[in-house]
Order: sequence, then structure tokens, then C-alpha cells
Amino acid sequence: MKTPNKKSETPARKISTALLGEEVAKNWDLQFRHLQISNFNASTMQAEATQLRNLLTSSNDNSNELKRNTADLQALNKLINTALSTLKSHIKIIAWQSNILQSEYAKYGLLKIGASYKFPVDNSFRQVALQTLISKLQEANNPIANQAQGLNFWTDLQTRHAALWNNSNQLRSNTSQLAQQTDVLTEKVRNDLKRVKKMLEIEYTGADLKRQKRTIGFLKESL
Repeated sequence: MKTPNKKSETPARKISTALLGEEVAKNWDLQFRHLQISNFNASTMQAEATQLRNLLTSSNDNSNELKRNTADLQALNKLINTALSTLKSHIKIIAWQSNILQSEYAKYGLLKIGASYKFPVDNSFRQVALQTLISKLQEANNPIANQAQGLNFWTDLQTRHAALWNNSNQLRSNTSQLAQQTDVLTEKVRNDLKRVKKMLEIEYTGADLKRQKRTIGFLKESL
């Protein structure tokens, strides 16, 4: 029977784990250096907790950048959609006969979506369509190329769209990788904390144990 994947913890719980790990490691080194764990020490714990905190900072920065990039991409797509009506008007002048208009639209990267011709909504297909448009506008003596919304105009939009879409894909990939890395490291730091707790429980009992736990940084009994 397949074991279900463990659900990722929230960023808030992860950062709490990282900060607790750093605090406990610091206090272990300062006040409990006489207590030892085989093949493990405060320096190792400190390094792992700090690495987790740094990765979480990177994850947060990546998330903020993805939000900005998504907003910029949405705004650019809105501009592209608005400019489409002018492009179609130019194409209609070239191919005013209804029997060739549809094939002319296709040459400029437009697809029939619903009742009208548009650029695809999917950004991967939209980028292909924009590249098709640029290739058509680059043809010798293309009558639209020198218009205000001609080759230079659409080349700029296509270049910006490509950059934003590529960045979006990279940021989403980063999101997945960082989530996996912080999941693994959070579990490791939590296990480190449990080992330290166990170390204290071997050395102290009763009220003294509670006091020493607080001294080393455990403010709550649950972990």
C-alpha cells in the first residue's frame, strides 16, 4: 500500500522551527556544553537551522518576485489584446475578401477562438503566435511593418512577453524546489530539537527539567 506524501508545513511554522533551532543551538553551546550527543553538536544544529532560515528568506523573496512578474505579465497581455484590434484592421485592408481573410489571419499568428480570431490565451502558445507574427512582419514589403503598430511595436511586445514568461517559468520552478528543500531541512531541524530534548530528559528530571528546557530555549512543551 502506497504511503501518502506528507503535507508541507506552512512557511510560518517552518520559520518558527528555524528560529527555535538557532536559539537552542546557541544556548546549548553557551550554557550546556557539558552535555554531549554522539555524532552531533551545537555547531551542526546551528548551521542547519541557519540554512533553513536562509532558504525560507529566499523562498519568500521568490514568492514576492513571482507575484510582481505575474502582475506584469497580465498587464502586458492586456496591452497585447488591446493592440490586436488595430492589427486585425490592417489585415482586413490587405485581405478584404472574406474568402482569404481567415487564412491571412493565420499567417499573422491569429487563431479562431470562439467566434473571432485572437492570440491564444495560454502563454506558451501565445509566444509561438507572437513569433509567427514577427516572422510575417519581417517579410520584404510587408504593408503592416512600417505602421505605428508594426514590426517595431510587435517586436517589443514579443520580446517583453518572452522575458516575462520565461521568468515566470523559472520562478515557479524555484518555488517547487525551495518548498522541497525547506520541507527536508525543516524535518531535520525538528529532529535535531527532539534530540536535544531527549538529551535534557536524560540529564534532568521534574521541575529542574522544565527549568532547563526553558533555559535552553524551549518555551513550549510541544514541538
